[in-house]
Amino acid sequence: MTSNVGSEHILEGHDEKVLEELNKYFKPEFINRIDEIVVFKKLTKEVEKRGYIYFDWNVYSGDAGETQSTKQVTKNVITTLTQQETNVVLQHDIHTYSVNAVEKIIKYGIKHGYNFAPITENTPLIQHKVNN
Repeated sequence: MTSNVGSEHILEGHDEKVLEELNKYFKPEFINRIDEIVVFKKLTKEVEKRGYIYFDWNVYSGDAGETQSTKQVTKNVITTLTQQETNVVLQHDIHTYSVNAVEKIIKYGIKHGYNFAPITENTPLIQHKVNN
């Protein structure tokens, strides 16, 4: 699970304030079920320290929870694509409805002039607000 609760304190390095915000936002019954809380900025630094590149996504599919149909996943991706920048779609291949959307998304993309390529070290970097 990820959350943006307390994110305004992350770049300032105030991890204790992040934890205070979590405790205000979530009930103790929920917090007690969490095995570990990792401030994402620290995680991305560790990833980079180990020689990996932290690369995020910028196209919303909605298949991580609220969307449970091929039609809706396809619609979410298609309406979020933009010709002005690199599009990186995050989809979960454990859901049949998400897997079934891939072919429809690719057909739409080809028809509308999008190119499909693997992410390489030359791909423009996509990162959310956790830039280190």
